[in-house]
Parts: sequence; structure tokens; C-alpha cells
Amino acid sequence: MEGTWKLQRINGNTDVPTHPEVTIEEERLSYSYGNNYFGGCKVDGDNLTIGPLAGTLMYIMPPLVPGEG
Repeated sequence: MEGTWKLQRINGNTDVPTHPEVTIEEERLSYSYGNNYFGGCKVDGDNLTIGPLAGTLMYIMPPLVPGEG
């Protein structure tokens, strides 16, 4: 499961205006979607467990990130 993936949903919301790339490497996950997010993840067969995540708090012009406020 390691590699680069396209994000399709955020909190169940499929209305993602741009599909940012998610990188998974050695139990670390990171992606940039206006802000940068990163944290641990665990791959167990076909299951991916994520969290906790940390992120930056940069100002983003709406509507780049729906649901973030």
C-alpha cells in the first residue's frame, strides 16, 4: 500500500475540488490540501488505519477546503 494515492473523500465528503496526493511510506502518511497534514498509519492487509494526524494552520481562501473552518 506504500506509494502515492489520490484523495477521493474528506470526512465522507466526495466533493473534493482537487484530488490531492496522499503519500504513505513506512507507517507515515502525509498530504497537502491547502494545509499540510501528516501522521502515523498502519497497513494490515487491505485495511488502512490513520491517526492521529497533525497539520499546519495556514490561511486558505474559501472554497478550497470545504468543511474546514
